[in-house]
Amino acid sequence: MEGLRLVADVVYQGDFCAKLDMSDAYFAINIKESSRPYLAFRWNEEIFSFTCLPFGLATAPYVYTKVMRVLAEYLRARGTRLIMYIDDWAFFASSKEECISHLRYALEIFAKLGLRVNMEKSILSPCQRLEFLGIEIDTLTAQFTIPSGKITRIQEEAASLLEKKEVKARDLSQFIGRVNFTAIASPLSTHMIRLLQRDLAVTLRSHNDTTYDEALQLSERSKEDLKWFCEQLQHHASASFTKFTPVITITSDASKAGWGAVCCGKRTGGRWTLEEANTHINLLELRAAFFGLLSFGKSWHDVDVLLELDNSRDCIHQETRRHY
Repeated sequence: MEGLRLVADVVYQGDFCAKLDMSDAYFAINIKESSRPYLAFRWNEEIFSFTCLPFGLATAPYVYTKVMRVLAEYLRARGTRLIMYIDDWAFFASSKEECISHLRYALEIFAKLGLRVNMEKSILSPCQRLEFLGIEIDTLTAQFTIPSGKITRIQEEAASLLEKKEVKARDLSQFIGRVNFTAIASPLSTHMIRLLQRDLAVTLRSHNDTTYDEALQLSERSKEDLKWFCEQLQHHASASFTKFTPVITITSDASKAGWGAVCCGKRTGGRWTLEEANTHINLLELRAAFFGLLSFGKSWHDVDVLLELDNSRDCIHQETRRHY
């Protein structure tokens, strides 16, 4: 499913934006007659069945997205830059005229296909500051920002969790989900919920993932992270989406014996102490990259560096981008 994480690959600084909101989106998908008995309900001693995709069905978002993705790909093939998330469509173009042209064509296609657009919720006039899926996109400053109202809500939820001796797994899961959804504008936030995720996972595993109504006690370190949201989130609520263009690439590798790094044809490396050699290999990989930076980057300033870590187990860190 598409979403905010793909926006950074589509939008560019200076772009003009527009947004379409589909009206009764799921109702555009018909249900095969033989399947309708499975989507029936009883009311006043009568049985009714849906003839179209109903809201509330667990698989509805997947089905709707799979069907509408065909239309999205058709528009993209004609040069339209867009992101589709269920019934929300965002359009991006390098000029106001181009944005209007792509928007008009999309509206024509939607009308021919019988898709209804909620004009009141849509933004048809190209702009350079757009709120999409709860995140503000400012193409003039090339920034993703969490709206102030959402910051307040996250902080209030964090404070509420802190006040309780025990929290429900469901409440903690909702908080984690809300923070994850804002990750594009606050990358640091995703690191500050790791311990909360661990507390949640331990609780669910101990109950065989059967219920989210179980209560759990947060660890002291998790409570410290919740305090961070209460006190610091507003200072880490925006992130740049300017495209990364590495000027320098450092390739590094590590084993239990030692480490090595290569940059611009130059090589460096060393051996671990006995204490270091007993460290987990993923940490040794990170140290190798760090030592590579220290070795080659003594005189670097204000340049983009691409770190290539040669370890599949460290895949979360592979091709990590850093501004040095």
